[in-house]
Amino acid sequence: MEAKESIYNFFYEFEQYDAAILYNSRTGALSKLENKFIKQWKNFLETGVAQFDEDFLSDLFKCGYLVPKNVDELFLLKTKLMEERYNRRRLYLTIAPTMACNFRCVYCFEQGLYGKQCMGEETIENVLKFAETQLEGVDQLVVSWFGGEPLLALSVIERIASKLIEICKEKSIQYSSSIVTNGYLYDYSVATKLKELKVNRVQITLDGPEEIHDKRRYLINGGKTFGVILDNIVNTCKIIPISLRINVDEDSIDTVNQIMDILRKKGTLKYVTPYLGYVQSYGGVYAKDKCFSAEEYSKLNLNFWKVNNVPLQTLYPVPKGNYCLADHCKGWVIDDTGYVYKCWNEIGIKSRSIGNVNNKISFIENTKPLQQYLDYDVVGDSECKNCKVLPVCMGGCTYNRVSGLVRCEQRRYNLESYIKDYAALLLNYSSTSEKNEVCENSK
Repeated sequence: MEAKESIYNFFYEFEQYDAAILYNSRTGALSKLENKFIKQWKNFLETGVAQFDEDFLSDLFKCGYLVPKNVDELFLLKTKLMEERYNRRRLYLTIAPTMACNFRCVYCFEQGLYGKQCMGEETIENVLKFAETQLEGVDQLVVSWFGGEPLLALSVIERIASKLIEICKEKSIQYSSSIVTNGYLYDYSVATKLKELKVNRVQITLDGPEEIHDKRRYLINGGKTFGVILDNIVNTCKIIPISLRINVDEDSIDTVNQIMDILRKKGTLKYVTPYLGYVQSYGGVYAKDKCFSAEEYSKLNLNFWKVNNVPLQTLYPVPKGNYCLADHCKGWVIDDTGYVYKCWNEIGIKSRSIGNVNNKISFIENTKPLQQYLDYDVVGDSECKNCKVLPVCMGGCTYNRVSGLVRCEQRRYNLESYIKDYAALLLNYSSTSEKNEVCENSK
């Protein structure tokens, strides 16, 4: 079989191990090459003649570093994108039971869109009818509770979640859910209730130590929030795992490690997964000169994970199909009055809604957002199609693309460091192995 090198290969010298690394962004494969195999690989690149050990040649094809001569990898990417984008076996619902919020965060993209009420009875009934219709032929339902601050409408969450769980049980559909909350109302009793409602992941935000956080994430009346949120994290982290978002910009970056020290002293890091949130000026509500570029954020993010010994697995550049629920055919965001959107960054902006679940005939009234999110060919995008990181980001954030913002995957700017650090982690794990190659396919 005639072979050619994949267009998605990355080759790095790995001096600390007297070896080299091969990474393929289309397959997610990562390999350490000893000198013998480095010579065979470089000889192939220079001569085009495949003179490899039999097992090594097999591994090169298996990991996607070599592909048959007549294989078009861009076509394979497009096929995978279409399979994932139009996979009708999964339904993704993001539901805002209220657009009211008890906070007034300085960078919130929902400024000017806050509501005052919780989802009404008619809308609750129609959300459930909409969900049941959408569940036809589905194997898995993934629900995200959003807002506003969703815990201001806990009774609505309980009402909808209980019914969705019942429907899924009747139809043998896998159900899972998560919630994005500011954490102020997330006490032990609330966490216990959400656990009963099959919430399996909670996202909470702390922007640093108290003196930084309370200047950025305060109550409507200006009141402080840090102490209450921290106590809630400590008291609930063993009930449901917590993803802790630490939003960073020029005003807060110097204090991020302080919050990590606080969490260590509280003994919560076993149950809390911290990560740096990338603050952007959505809708011009926050000063752009305070926000980092994607390249700056990439370096800061990797350094944060290394300094704080956070497991690097979640940073590994895994290949995607579609990007997120916004460019998935069965991904919907529903606000408290029943309006339906494709992306939660647009929630509350009625002109960007697709329709409303309370409509009697059809919920779809506006197909423009559907076209913008679903009718996009990243393989034909002149900005993306020649990028070797394309399989990892598949065109980047769909909202940023639609809005004309920077959308490149942040690891693009620091990929060599991400790959080398992850490879070192794997090799340290397998240091007693006598194998010459580490090959991890992360598909």
